[in-house]
Amino acid sequence: MTEQKPYHIYGRTNYEEPLTFIKKLAVAASVKEETLADVGQDDWVELIAIPADSLIYVIGKKADD
Repeated sequence: MTEQKPYHIYGRTNYEEPLTFIKKLAVAASVKEETLADVGQDDWVELIAIPADSLIYVIGKKADD
């Protein structure tokens, strides 16, 4: 079984909009392919994937999900 790595996915449908949190996604192989398969690719002008273990919490605490 392939180990999955969690990513936080952010996106926007217009460049005038801010990036918005879309979801947390567990990825086994290809971040790009698995993200597009999960959220679709038609309406996005930008999608960003950030490894969940790279997030630095400045205020608040890490939520356990």
